[in-house]
Amino acid sequence: MTDIMRLAPAEAERFTTAVLEKAGLRASDAATAARAIVEADLAGVDTHGIIRLPMYVAWLGDGRIDARAEIEVERTMPAVALLDGRGAMGHLCMTRAAEIAADAARTYGIGWVGLRNSNHAGAIGIYAARLAREGFISICGAVSAINQVAPWGGSEPLMGTNPIAFAVPGEEEAPVVFDMATTIASLGMIKKYAMEGRPMPEGWIVDREGRPMTDASRHAEGLLLPVGEHKGSGLALMIGLIAAVANGADFGRGLGEGGRPVSVGQFVLALDGRALAPGFREKVDEIVRDFGKSAPVAGGGPVRVPGVGRAEKEAERKVRGIPIGAALMHELALLADRSGVARPAYAAG
Repeated sequence: MTDIMRLAPAEAERFTTAVLEKAGLRASDAATAARAIVEADLAGVDTHGIIRLPMYVAWLGDGRIDARAEIEVERTMPAVALLDGRGAMGHLCMTRAAEIAADAARTYGIGWVGLRNSNHAGAIGIYAARLAREGFISICGAVSAINQVAPWGGSEPLMGTNPIAFAVPGEEEAPVVFDMATTIASLGMIKKYAMEGRPMPEGWIVDREGRPMTDASRHAEGLLLPVGEHKGSGLALMIGLIAAVANGADFGRGLGEGGRPVSVGQFVLALDGRALAPGFREKVDEIVRDFGKSAPVAGGGPVRVPGVGRAEKEAERKVRGIPIGAALMHELALLADRSGVARPAYAAG
C-alpha cells in the first residue's frame, strides 16, 4: 500500500455514517453529520473532515456529545432565532441553523440564527458555501471549545481559534468562499502535523514565555498566535462576543468549568440575493474572472481568488477520491475494528 490512497466520497460517507450510528446517533442524524464531514474533505479542508471522526466518536462515548439530543429552536423575532443544541453533534446543529436562516431569508430577506450548547461542527465554511449555492450571501462564525489563544499582549489563554467564513454566490462561477481561523494555523492543522509526526513551522505557537514551539505533539502547552497580530486577536474577540456571549454560550475564562461540557456558540447569517442590487451575481462573476486573470507578482502566482481552488478541488476529488495518508488510514482501521464496521475500501492514489 502506498503512503497516499484514495477514498471515494460515497465510501467515505458509508463508513462515516456506519461509525456514527454505532456510536449512538440515529440513522438519519448519522447520515446528515457524515455528509457534512465528507463535504469538508471534498472542499480540501482535510484538517476538519474524516480525520476528526475518532474525536467525535470519543466525545459521543464520554457524553460530551449527546447522541440523542433534541435540538430546540426559539423564534425570538421574525427573522431571528436562537437554537439550543442541547449537546447535539455540531454538524447537526449548524445544518439545522442554516436551514432556519435560509427559510427566514426567503421570507424577510435576511435570517439570523444564534446557537448555544452546540459542539464542534467541522469546517464552518461548508455551511456558508451551502447557503451561497442556494443564492444567499452568508456569514458563519464559531467559538472554539478550547482556549489556546491569549488576548494580544497577554499570556493567559482566554480565547480559541474562533473561525469565520463568508460566502457570496455568483451566477455561473462557483461561490466566493473565504473560510479562516483567527490564528495563523488552525488547531486542526496542528493536530494533523502531530498525527503525522512532523514539526510545525516556527511562528504558529509560542510557549508562555513567548519562545517558538515546533513540536506539534506538545501544542497544548503553548499559545496559538493570532493572524495579523492585534487584528486577529480583535477579530477572535468580536466573534466570541457575537457567536457565544450574545447566544448564552461559553466564552473566555471558565470555559467548561467544573468538568461540564462546553456550551459551544455559533451563528449563521443568510441574506437573500434577490433583495440586493439587480445583476449583482453576474457582477460577482466578472470580478472573479478579472481577479483570476490579473497579473501575478514577479516569480509568483497564480492569483488566488477564494472559492476557485475549493471548487476545483471538489470536482477533482469527486472523481478521483479523497486522499488519505498512511497515519490516518491506520487510525480509521483501528476505529473500524473498535466500532465493528467494515474498514474503508481504498483505491490507489
